[in-house]
Amino acid sequence: MEQWNTGNKLLSYLSDDDWGAIRPELEESELDQGIMLSEKDRQCSMVYFPVSCVISTAAIFKDGQTVEMATTGCEGLVPIGAILGTPVALNRQFVQIEGSAYSVSYAAFQRVLEQSRGFQRVMFCYAQAFIAQIEQSVACNATHTNEERAARWLLMSCDRAENDTFSLTQEFAAAFLGVTRPTISLIWRTFQNAGVISYRRGFITIADRRGLEELACECYQLVREEYDACFSRAQTANSFRS
Repeated sequence: MEQWNTGNKLLSYLSDDDWGAIRPELEESELDQGIMLSEKDRQCSMVYFPVSCVISTAAIFKDGQTVEMATTGCEGLVPIGAILGTPVALNRQFVQIEGSAYSVSYAAFQRVLEQSRGFQRVMFCYAQAFIAQIEQSVACNATHTNEERAARWLLMSCDRAENDTFSLTQEFAAAFLGVTRPTISLIWRTFQNAGVISYRRGFITIADRRGLEELACECYQLVREEYDACFSRAQTANSFRS
């Protein structure tokens, strides 16, 4: 049987037949930070499978404030509505950390989804984990401190970028977390003094992962466990490819 390494974990859980069906439809893209991939209530034209980029799903309020609901990297896809058969975007998605991704037209994705139960099973496993991440994010935003949430968010971004150093401005971080830039500046300074991160303009490095995990709220581990369970279910649903 053919072996492959797509760089996207979700694609890597597809069977030979399902990979063969979706592979001709995929195009490799380089996505710059800040690019808008979908906008709430607008028609979806593309589905993205991140490889090295990280994509944010955000809620937008009437006053223009943005708060991140979920982060997607090489473990998944956006928009989640594509799995649910929703042609209109439920939220805004934009590139948080620049990098590469596979893209496929919404129509082609739907065609493979409708034709293959195996493909459906893997996608539905992922959708369950993604929804769990959003639910946990809602509870986290209402319960935990800005410092705990920031530590969780940095860890999740690091996991999805698969790199301890990634590009990130204070403006982006403030928007994602729904706080002011001075608040982010103070948090970064606190983390830097604690030795868990280093920050230079536009870039964050996780210097002490264990220390950062100790500063994060329990939501980080809960979401991580849900995604581990997601891939365990996907492995059962279809033969695993590495």
